[in-house]
Amino acid sequence: MNHSTCRGWGGIILRDSYGRLIDGRRFQISATSALVAETFVLRDACLFAKVLNINRVRIENDNAQLISLSVSELVPPWEALAFLAFIRKLASDGIFLVS
Repeated sequence: MNHSTCRGWGGIILRDSYGRLIDGRRFQISATSALVAETFVLRDACLFAKVLNINRVRIENDNAQLISLSVSELVPPWEALAFLAFIRKLASDGIFLVS
């Protein structure tokens, strides 16, 4: 992929432990790659839960590379580094479980 900006949509759905809808949102994304776009959505999900003062969150995503980069010590691609550093910090604080 070249370094031009691509646009798309992201979405977040928050549910309680019984599967009931708490809140959700969708938003437009501009990113240089699919990984950056998905990392942006994952970071936004963390922020969304934090703003709603939800202390224990399990975040699910179907991108195995993103999940691996979020919970490991692997060095992520530079374009996703800032978002992943933020996600790793929240996960290390025990607030979020990414799977």
